[in-house]
Amino acid sequence: MIAWLADEVCPSELNEARQRDPVLARCRASKLEAPGRMERLIGSANRIADERFCEPCRGCLLTSLPCCAASLLVQRMNNDGVPGTDVGEHGLQPWAVGVFADA
Repeated sequence: MIAWLADEVCPSELNEARQRDPVLARCRASKLEAPGRMERLIGSANRIADERFCEPCRGCLLTSLPCCAASLLVQRMNNDGVPGTDVGEHGLQPWAVGVFADA
């Protein structure tokens, strides 16, 4: 029931109160007793659906964010407005950029 809810209902219906109706309808159609703790079932399904929704972005961010952060730090430290790579001149230590690049 949780897998069905996460696959079919949660991606298109974000309101938990309205997620309850399809569960009850499916239980009636299958001649099953409705779950006693509906909020736990809906909460689990929402967590699974949210993880599936966020997974593609999470992979991209984890690989590109460290490089972007290091680049922004370097650009911020160049007070003359010209992006550059001379990090030592304006006080940013080279090891700080390396921390982001290696992450």
